[in-house]
Formats: sequence, structure tokens, C-alpha cells
Amino acid sequence: RQHAREVKILLAPLFAATALYAAPVTEKGISYYPEAVLKDAGEYQRTMCKLDLRHTQGKTGFATVIWFHGGGLTGGQRAFPKIADPDIALVAAGYRLSPQAKLPEFIEDAAAATAWTLKNIVSYGGDPKRFSSPGIRRVDTSR
Repeated sequence: RQHAREVKILLAPLFAATALYAAPVTEKGISYYPEAVLKDAGEYQRTMCKLDLRHTQGKTGFATVIWFHGGGLTGGQRAFPKIADPDIALVAAGYRLSPQAKLPEFIEDAAAATAWTLKNIVSYGGDPKRFSSPGIRRVDTSR
């Protein structure tokens, strides 16, 4: 029994480090436009053009999925897709919606969110060469 207790005491720091390593971290409300752009932007753009980032603390070299919510450009809000792989970081990007925003603003927002992710994911441990941006497209078949 004494030996088992000593082994547990010796292994405790290892288990603690493993738990810390695997802890998912979520950062919410990160503005993806540079401050120089936002200083001249309206409140709507400053509110909508944010992203949330979820990654596994302590991991490096992971892939990243940049997710743009559905809603036909008129609705929806940023949310993470149902991916629970600790080796993949998730970015949930918000963007301006119609009718408050007009084309090409939606595209500019998506490009800015993607650019921010590729530029900054390395500081969270990710590999900017390993990313994907899948999406869901709702098609109106009633016509």
C-alpha cells in the first residue's frame, strides 16, 4: 500500500500537467479588423465583426477550422461547429448581415476574419498552413 501511495504522489505532477495540456481554451469577442479600420467604422461593424477562438492549451502545430455561420447573409450568429477534436482549433466568425450591410461588405468581413486567423493563429500554437473554412449553404428549392 505504501508503494502505491508513493507512485501516486510521484505521478500526480504528470497527471496535472497532462490535464493542463489538454484543457480547451475559448477566447470570445476578438475583433478581427485592425484598430485603424475600426476607428472609422460604425458601431454595427465594431459589434458584428468579431470572432471566437477555441484551441487546446499547450498544443502546437494544430490545424484550424474557420467557421462562418449560416443564415443566408440575413441572420445567424457566430457559433462553433460540432467538432470536438483537441487537435483542431475552431474559429467562429461573425460578420455584418443584410440589410444593414451591402455587398461586398460580407466578403470583406470573411476575408478580414480569415486574414486575422492566418496571421495570428501561430501565437496560439496553430499552424497557419493547416486551415480549412467549410460552410453550410442553404439552397432555396421552392423556385
